[in-house]
Amino acid sequence: MLKYIYIGVFLVFFVNMLCGQATDERVLWTMGLNYKLPEKFKTYIPKSSSFKENLKLRQLMGNPAQGIISDDDEFISFFRIFRISTKEDSIRINSLFPGANMSPSIRHIDNIRHQIKLLYGDSAKQNWLNYVDYWPNDKAKEVFNADSVIVYTAKLKKEEVYEGKYDHFGALYLSKKDRGFVNYFFLFTEKANEQYDSYIKNIQQSLYYDDWTGLKETPDPRDLGGPVTIYKEGNEWKVKEGT
Repeated sequence: MLKYIYIGVFLVFFVNMLCGQATDERVLWTMGLNYKLPEKFKTYIPKSSSFKENLKLRQLMGNPAQGIISDDDEFISFFRIFRISTKEDSIRINSLFPGANMSPSIRHIDNIRHQIKLLYGDSAKQNWLNYVDYWPNDKAKEVFNADSVIVYTAKLKKEEVYEGKYDHFGALYLSKKDRGFVNYFFLFTEKANEQYDSYIKNIQQSLYYDDWTGLKETPDPRDLGGPVTIYKEGNEWKVKEGT
């Protein structure tokens, strides 16, 4: 049993390492995602020890190096990008873990179920739908141009509170077929919880899936070697070597 636990933990780490990206312009480009800093937010760099000392948050979010924080310092947001696995990715994973399920259509559901289990216990994992809200399809389309959006929030226990005051945790998942998914994480105070919708409305400005066709045929900037600049000209993405 312990062997399978180790394999499972390593598989999660390996897949996250492979597919979970920081806010990287190149990865955003390959997914057709536009990013901008939302209004009333600024860049946030957590202390290096912040998550090392908080096991629950480290299990939920990893150890994020950078995020954004509201101008009033009441609401913090991080996000991770999970691109669709390439053929090479799948070959590497299946060679290490034969039969591993890499279906992009369920990977974000597995992440959510795992987080719900961490927050509420083993039994909650099986009834995870009771803890989350699905946005209506038309709202997901309008706000993010996504196929689906799933959100949830939770009150943290006293020993899990971040930096002594951020006692609420939340997550928002957005996904689009064949385009990967994004996992937002939120840490916010009781004061921010009372105005939660207002903060989320600002966060919604940060990411948006482009309507594109043919982007997959454009050279992947990761294959060009050396520094590259990715920019948009009209409705078309362009890539050039150099900065």
